[in-house]
Amino acid sequence: YYSFTIDRGSRDGVAVNDVVISPEGAVGRVAAVSYNYAEVLTILDPAVSMGCTISRTREIGLAEGESLLAQDNRLKMSYLPRETLAAASDLVVTTGLGGVFPSGLIVGTVEDVIPESSGKSMYAVVRPAADVRDITSVFIITNYDPDTAAKAAAPAQTAEELPQDAQNGPQDAAA
Repeated sequence: YYSFTIDRGSRDGVAVNDVVISPEGAVGRVAAVSYNYAEVLTILDPAVSMGCTISRTREIGLAEGESLLAQDNRLKMSYLPRETLAAASDLVVTTGLGGVFPSGLIVGTVEDVIPESSGKSMYAVVRPAADVRDITSVFIITNYDPDTAAKAAAPAQTAEELPQDAQNGPQDAAA
């Protein structure tokens, strides 16, 4: 499934589950770390899954490696609705759900949309934006905290949602 070793490790602040990207998009995640190197599982590996959305339709699914598709440098985005509007060339990006991959990373483009064997949902065959088989240089996201990211992405409260004392604005300190 195209795992590879990088020349950065714990001495550089790399940790298990750090996300690995390229300028083209998501590449994988760190699976094991030593002092001066780390092993990366690519997004083609069945052990790697990402919450994703199809940009045009906003439909959410789970992108993960699948052994037969990985042979052709493809991955599977499952759990699309049976009535999906996804189509070839739609862009797939991460949602941030799952706590490993931050939201907004480009994963790839839809090549085909196929019914699941159960008939209850559809899946998309996705061509990764980054060719993980020939990658020579990557970036490692070492400081991603899903809790902090969720708080930063939380919608602002309207005045009606704020506590009563906050609605009145700042109070002057009277002597």
